[in-house]
Parts: sequence; structure tokens; C-alpha cells
Amino acid sequence: MLENIASNYQQPVPTLQETALEALQRRPFPGNMRELENILERTFTLCENGINTLDDLGLLELSPSQESSAAPQEPMSGENLEDYLVRIEKDILLQALEKAGDNKTSAASLLGISFRSFRYRLDKLSIAGKDDDK
Repeated sequence: MLENIASNYQQPVPTLQETALEALQRRPFPGNMRELENILERTFTLCENGINTLDDLGLLELSPSQESSAAPQEPMSGENLEDYLVRIEKDILLQALEKAGDNKTSAASLLGISFRSFRYRLDKLSIAGKDDDK
């Protein structure tokens, strides 16, 4: 995929640092190749000296203690599917905001979605950022 991106910009193909490759391999992309393509395209634009680093990927990295909690949570007793999905989405958005220091643009980028989509999801779930409490 990096070869295609590089040829689109008529640039040499950058090298993907080993830690960056490992992070991509650990990250699930269940049928969503567009998300992977977006990450690689963003990484390509941030590339310096022909090497893409883990920092260039902008992925939410999980520590080993967080990996077990990152697994899908079980629905609570009596919780319907809609409520379960809302709870999971809210947790993911809040984690991204925390990781990005409450910067919505960065949080959206970490999740591989547009700022507009991120803002819509925050509004839909009634999540107010620090700058929204005016």
C-alpha cells in the first residue's frame, strides 16, 4: 500500500520502522482497509528521511496492562445491544480525547476519522469537551 501512495505523489517509497510495522500488525482492521490506507497516507506525509516511525502512525498504543481491558467488554446484565454499543463508543471517544490531551482534531486523527465525524459522535453521545463548558 505504501508503494501505491508513494507513486501517487511521485516520491520514493519510505521504509516502515520495525516498531511501526509491529504496531500495525497488532492493530485489528476487521474488513476496514480504508482505515489502514488513511493511517499509511497520513504516515507518508509525516515521513522524514525516508523512514516512517511509530510516532508517525499516530495510533493509540496500549500498554500491556491496558490490552486486557481493551478487549470488547461484555454487555451488562439486561443491557440491550444499542446501549452496549453506545457505551463502547463513548469509552473509545473518551480514551482518544484523554490520549490527545482533549484536542479534538488529534483525537479524531488517532481514531482515523474526520474531525467532523468525531464532533458529530461527541454531540450524539452528549460528551462535552473542556472548551465546550462555556
